[in-house]
Amino acid sequence: MKYILNISDSYERFLSFEEMAGIKLYMSMPQFQIHHEKECNISLTNIAVNMDEELWRAPILLANPNSTISVNEDLVILLKSANLKIKNIHSLDLEIDISNTEYYHSSGLNFNIGDRYIRCAGNSFDYQDAEIYIKIIFNGEVYLEFDEEDILIQTIGYQDQIGGMKKACEFNEAVDMRIKEKNNIFNQNILNGIKSPIWNWSFIDANFISQNGFIEAINNF
Repeated sequence: MKYILNISDSYERFLSFEEMAGIKLYMSMPQFQIHHEKECNISLTNIAVNMDEELWRAPILLANPNSTISVNEDLVILLKSANLKIKNIHSLDLEIDISNTEYYHSSGLNFNIGDRYIRCAGNSFDYQDAEIYIKIIFNGEVYLEFDEEDILIQTIGYQDQIGGMKKACEFNEAVDMRIKEKNNIFNQNILNGIKSPIWNWSFIDANFISQNGFIEAINNF
């Protein structure tokens, strides 16, 4: 069964882009042509998701009362595969780090008061030994799409349910092998090399404020 959750007003506390219990998060590079359609899709592998609030649990349990998340209200789940969809994008900035070298791409930074900001970070699902960072300014909705079969219980009441570091290493090694088998060669020419001010945290602090589960622009740029 597939679920589509609207997390527009709560994505900051719903999604965890931090490594949890030793399990690495992997992300695909966004397809830049999608940006011109004002929508961006990012594939996520092994992302930790908080599932302790009713607004997230209710739509799932309404569709499937026997879902894996019905075991306990105080839990974090691990999604083996998910898709993050962000609508009505104003700008997209990307950084990819490979072999201690940073590469950048910018669609042209611009935003208005009230626009929202989301930062995604993880290991690259496209290239070996690479990390990827994506910053998006938008004023549309945010959705997380995933299947029931991709849900694993990660923690219940802060107690690990995965199986410790040994199991975490197995998760990481399985994904790393898939990336190795792709054998993709990074071509920096797919990026325009533009590094926008959004990578400066003082710029974020001066132009955005965090409130009610999201980050919102307080200036025009």
